[in-house]
Amino acid sequence: MSKRSGSVRRCAFALKEVIVVTVVIGVAIALLLPAVQASREAARRSQCTNNLKQIGLGLQNYNDVFKCFPADAIWGDGSAKEGPLTPEAPYHYPWTVTILGFIECSPRYDALNKSIPIMADPKNPTSFTGQYSTTVPPAYGRNGYKGFQSQEMPSFRCPSDMTFHGPGEMPMNMMWTNYAGSEGVGYFPAVQPGGDTEEPQSSAPDEYKGMFAFGEFTTFASIRDGSANTIAVAEVTAGSVCNQLSAAKRNVAIQATPIVSYTRPLPTPPEWAIDEFLLRGGTGRPRSQLLTTLSPPTRAPMVFRACWVALTTSVTGGAPCADGDFFHGALGGPCGAGGFELKSAPIAGAAPLYGVAPTYNALYAPNSDWPGPDSLHPGAIIAAFADGHTQTIQQNIAYEVWAAMNTKAGEDSLGND
Repeated sequence: MSKRSGSVRRCAFALKEVIVVTVVIGVAIALLLPAVQASREAARRSQCTNNLKQIGLGLQNYNDVFKCFPADAIWGDGSAKEGPLTPEAPYHYPWTVTILGFIECSPRYDALNKSIPIMADPKNPTSFTGQYSTTVPPAYGRNGYKGFQSQEMPSFRCPSDMTFHGPGEMPMNMMWTNYAGSEGVGYFPAVQPGGDTEEPQSSAPDEYKGMFAFGEFTTFASIRDGSANTIAVAEVTAGSVCNQLSAAKRNVAIQATPIVSYTRPLPTPPEWAIDEFLLRGGTGRPRSQLLTTLSPPTRAPMVFRACWVALTTSVTGGAPCADGDFFHGALGGPCGAGGFELKSAPIAGAAPLYGVAPTYNALYAPNSDWPGPDSLHPGAIIAAFADGHTQTIQQNIAYEVWAAMNTKAGEDSLGND
């Protein structure tokens, strides 16, 4: 019998070697993961910028044809309080709908019956269930959602915002958008100086108005501060953020909209804005993570901007719900009493949802509270300007500069800021 010579071949790893390799792999993953996440966020931010660029170009194309920019919405004069709907009834077509034909979405726009409100059923105009179609690809009714208000469009969504995943999570299957038009700065009620037969107007002075001031078609001539200095559209989140936190940094106080008389010129914010609403900008907390200071505490209400319907709302306290009932007929009642104000009841501890029009009030700095713009991109929001260019705006921007960017005729200059 012959004996084996030489060393014995090893057939397994030692325990120490396995531990060392595992630790090395873990360290490598820990080092690479932030880079991977940053790369993915950079790609999402790039897509968001491209979306806003497309919207900005759509606004420019609209202006080329009509010699003005679209209004915040086609409201109508609201004179038809009873009886069959007429072309004078409130339409509730927001600016997002009116530019569809200028961003290569003409089939969707052409399929709408524009002589009735956007939420009305053509076969039963008094039911307010939403317009629908079976001819426009994708047909209204895809995934069980019949109404136009439920239609999804990637170019109106920021890929960084995954708060919700589809219209089925919203009241009335309402689709939301991550891009809202600038109303301007401040709360101003709507008025009807000519009586019920004329369209309502904003009572805001010109120096407070933005590109999408209530019921107004902006022209290049009216942008006296310069189109390159005036924001048209900026980001908003589907669930909204809030900086109005208690000392515990966990609860949020439910603020009532104050009645404000403006005596100061822009861009100086009123004292209550600084003292009560902390309009200094900053990283807001998602409302879905907050509880109210009520006893017992409940989930803080969240707010979304409806993509295809100009929802009136008493949440903001400004136009168009502040005065009169000329928006009667939306959901069967006047504005502020169920008239096209969407609110979902909290289910199983979830936060109630409020739906509002796709605009924002620039009285609020970026990421400070829901009426203003907010974003899930770290430290910044992205905006499209009146001349069509897009720009990243840091959330700690000086308030005076921010206010100046959101007014079209404030006679203010950004200088080198």
